[in-house]
Amino acid sequence: MASAEAPVLVAAPKKARASLVENARRYLGTPYLYGGSSAKGLDCSGLVYRVYLDTFGVAPISSLPRTARDLFAFVEPLERKDLQPGDLVFFDTTGKLSHVG
Repeated sequence: MASAEAPVLVAAPKKARASLVENARRYLGTPYLYGGSSAKGLDCSGLVYRVYLDTFGVAPISSLPRTARDLFAFVEPLERKDLQPGDLVFFDTTGKLSHVG
């Protein structure tokens, strides 16, 4: 069952992307907390999870993975030139896929 906001992603993708960015900015200054996914503390994938939850509600992301590695396997790759606000970017900071933003 999709939430009332789910059609925004399809009907108004620019609005949906702007909402993702706006919701992400609310967490500026939130402390880092390994495994965290709330305003009390976040890790990188916790931020992604929280922002998508805040933006689209529970139903559309009920299967959204919670780790950077699982998110990488879950999403469709894009060329760097095709990236837009709201897209996920993955980083290798430790010799293996370890960060998402």
